[in-house]
Amino acid sequence: MTTTSMTINIDTLYDDLMSLCSQDDAFYYKDIRLHAINYRIFNHRLCSYGRFKTRTAALNSCGTMLNITNSNNVKLVSLPPERIFDYEEGFGQKQYHERGRLGDKMEKMDGALMSTFLHGRTSKEQVLRLKSKQSLTSNQVLEAMQLLVGNLDHLVPFESILPDVTQKQLLQDTYQQTHGEGYVIEIIQPDQRSYLVKIKTQKYFMVYGDGGSENSPRSLFEAIINGNADDLAALFNDDTETLKRIDEMEKKIKPKYYRMIELVEQFYQKNKHLSKRDFVRSIKMTEDMKIYLPLSTTLYEGKENDYKVFAMKHAKDLFGIGGDGNHRTTTVNQDKLE
Repeated sequence: MTTTSMTINIDTLYDDLMSLCSQDDAFYYKDIRLHAINYRIFNHRLCSYGRFKTRTAALNSCGTMLNITNSNNVKLVSLPPERIFDYEEGFGQKQYHERGRLGDKMEKMDGALMSTFLHGRTSKEQVLRLKSKQSLTSNQVLEAMQLLVGNLDHLVPFESILPDVTQKQLLQDTYQQTHGEGYVIEIIQPDQRSYLVKIKTQKYFMVYGDGGSENSPRSLFEAIINGNADDLAALFNDDTETLKRIDEMEKKIKPKYYRMIELVEQFYQKNKHLSKRDFVRSIKMTEDMKIYLPLSTTLYEGKENDYKVFAMKHAKDLFGIGGDGNHRTTTVNQDKLE
């Protein structure tokens, strides 16, 4: 399976990655020391398709690691696959994918990207080890190492897609799955090298949104409103900057969200004895309550409120969060099947 979309200049890769990190804080590196050997791992935070495509070496910022013990002789020791984009990402990309045929597929598992690296001071001393995107010694890495030296039964299997399965059918089936995150799919072009794309389930989008989009604050916002902040934090458990952003968003959103619910329900309890006409008039005469008219009248009518839906619909006015939301993303996925 060929997956490289462009030629990599190994001789300049380290300098290119260092330059990238100095120019754009969406890209960063982490230094790790293991057995007196200094390593530098390059990674990215939440980032858009455009930034990946327009910045040199950005596609290789997914766990690439170099031995920097000798600054005059930096050595590449791990080169994981390039960034894999969603099927729909990038203007005109869907139409480009459709020119190719389907190859292999494997189950998508976020946070489970393991890669090999050569560990040792000299080429004669080097041994093969495993690492995650940002760690050499995490529990995940240690468990994976046990499989490496034991057996490989737990590797994600590759499965060839049957020739009669269309891309439209594959998309539809994947979107509707109620379990898992989706698949990584090989696209084989007639005149280019093959490459990989991700197809995610709708359930995954509802939890995480489009993590690579420019409106990532919206994705964080919706994850918090839907009670999925812990899941999102687990996805970036080694990224202190992203964890900080999630924590800051929680501190910003949760008090306002709970206050909204408190205001609506307190107002209802205080004024539920009024006629509906007077109840509505009272809302309209109370400046802070005008926006909550639909919520308040729903309670008055003896029905239950969906505060989450209301919060996402009025995210800009109530929380200062822009964007159309992930409900739009999943709808677009379905529209693209037409």
